[in-house]
Amino acid sequence: MKYKKDIQPYYLKVDLMNYGSDSTLSTVDTYTFFKDKYIVDMPVRYARKSYYRAFGHQYLPYQIDSYYVEGRTANFSYNDKGFPLWENWVNDKGLENRTEYLYNADFTERITQQYHMLGTEKSTKFVNKFNKKGDPVFKQTIEYTGNPLDIYTWDYVYDEKGNWIESKKYWQEVEKGISKKNKLVEHIIREIKYYKSPSEFSPEKLPIFDERATKYLTSVPTYAEKIEKENKERDEAVKAGNYALEISNEKHDKVEDFTPKYWTLKEIAYGNLNDDEQDEAVAVYETPSSDGDGQQVLAIYKKANGKWKLWHQNFSAIMSSDSGGMMGNPFDGISIKNKAIVVQHFGGSRDKWSYTYRYRFQSGDWYLIGASTGFGAPQDYFGKFDYNLSTGDIVASYKYELSSDEKLNAKKSWSRSLKKKIPLPKMDDFYPGGTEIVLNKRKFYW
Repeated sequence: MKYKKDIQPYYLKVDLMNYGSDSTLSTVDTYTFFKDKYIVDMPVRYARKSYYRAFGHQYLPYQIDSYYVEGRTANFSYNDKGFPLWENWVNDKGLENRTEYLYNADFTERITQQYHMLGTEKSTKFVNKFNKKGDPVFKQTIEYTGNPLDIYTWDYVYDEKGNWIESKKYWQEVEKGISKKNKLVEHIIREIKYYKSPSEFSPEKLPIFDERATKYLTSVPTYAEKIEKENKERDEAVKAGNYALEISNEKHDKVEDFTPKYWTLKEIAYGNLNDDEQDEAVAVYETPSSDGDGQQVLAIYKKANGKWKLWHQNFSAIMSSDSGGMMGNPFDGISIKNKAIVVQHFGGSRDKWSYTYRYRFQSGDWYLIGASTGFGAPQDYFGKFDYNLSTGDIVASYKYELSSDEKLNAKKSWSRSLKKKIPLPKMDDFYPGGTEIVLNKRKFYW
């Protein structure tokens, strides 16, 4: 690397010339320093030309030309402490992408809000919290659908100088907005030795292994052997087909006790489903499978003489465990509202989809009374379809995001309401996403 300086009255220009092993010049990066800002010109980098100036006690980029791609400009704004406030990407058609940053008064809570719809509609949100020392204590991501994902939290032990010497990281799985039990996933213990001057430092032997960690070392292998044995037993039973194919018609004190061996209980919800005063229960299970695509079962329970008993079990209302695409298991929650069972699905990759179904017991059987679907991809398109089968009312909409021209998008986007009365499908005869309807030459599946 060689340097070339050009000193002028109002600026200093420095060229950084990079030469490869064959002495061929590969790149020339130019830094131009002014009194209150500087410019970096890197013709072959992701940030071709960057403009920096002081925010608080540091220099930060406030504009980048040709950011990752030719023709895109990124603009940034900061507060007087150097914390980012917003980030916009623009091109020759207008706003392309936007991110906002929000803080509380002492900056211990920091929210990053991304936007899609060409920077006009809120998308993914990242929530981070810190303690007064600046160490992270909370982290969670909330998807563009409003669905909260898993929570990470931290606990610390500090020494007398205010540096942490023990850190515990916990994970809380979140399903349908409900946080499960905290699980310890990382435990770090560190020893800090302080010196009054550099001359006091001298290399020493590593410290003795902490006895608290030794306790975990002795218990982990035993636990791992137990899990390995259980998994092997399960795999052999599944391969041989040696497991229950349905829930037995027994009576139990708890709904959890109905779970057949090798099945996985996904979720339980309680609520009133008929005209009596007692709550009923609905549960979703994943059945064992050798290829990872297990059938999922919905079971409905009610009480008689203080005991739970099976009312109905269904093998079609819940999509199989591997049918959610990149998102994995598509089952996204179950609940009881207005004497109806509400089942939710979510899946996809770049193009995502969601299904919500409502089932009610009437005329001696379980029927589908409502279906709502949504599908689309950020910065591309979004469609919504809501069908009240009890009344026959349908509301559908479709919105394009392919252009920043609002008039052009308005022509391509539409909404429509209509009425279509059909016989109510029985729960046992209905398959999620298996029914097609065409509106404005656009296919909707419910």
